[in-house]
Amino acid sequence: MNQDYLVRIANGLSPVAEYAVLVVTLFIVTLVRPFLSEKITRLRKKLMRSFTESLEIRSKINDILFELMINYEANRVCLFEYSNSEKSIAGISFEFINITAERCDRHTASIMHEFQKMPVAAFSDQLLGIIKSSGINMIDVNTASEDTAYSLRSYGMTGAVNLRITNKIEDGVVTLFYSGENPKYPDPQDVFSIKAKLYELHHLMVRLKH
Repeated sequence: MNQDYLVRIANGLSPVAEYAVLVVTLFIVTLVRPFLSEKITRLRKKLMRSFTESLEIRSKINDILFELMINYEANRVCLFEYSNSEKSIAGISFEFINITAERCDRHTASIMHEFQKMPVAAFSDQLLGIIKSSGINMIDVNTASEDTAYSLRSYGMTGAVNLRITNKIEDGVVTLFYSGENPKYPDPQDVFSIKAKLYELHHLMVRLKH
């Protein structure tokens, strides 16, 4: 007997048994492979369909933002959302604010790439002001705090209107930005039409989560 045969015997498996196991394994693989292939194909199609649907929803979000910008004569409109994807060594979550969608007129540069993972603490005063307001918070460089006025001017803006998307600040904020010396802010009677658009926007944002 050769050494390999003795090893097989020692392991309690003869060459005939090994061959039988191999045949059975190949038979099972032959049966299962088409099923697995079909499942993988379905999963790929589902993922592609999900990605396509996500793009379609984001496109509709952009359309609403553009409509708000045009209707209320803003120069830039941004959708701000929050994240807390990191923690300190002590286990405290770091909270960030991000621009997740933006529309600008042809004379205004995008700032979306600059506002990613910005610490929420840097915007705490503005966010508290939005919370205390009725959902629409107007800021003008002539009446704003020094820090807020400087921030607006550094991006070529002279005013902003913050729109709370829902009653909960954590659901996000839409901000209309204005340039020029005499910006035309939305009138009080525009509140209902603005809130209708924000409701539509929130519905789309919820769809992205499912």
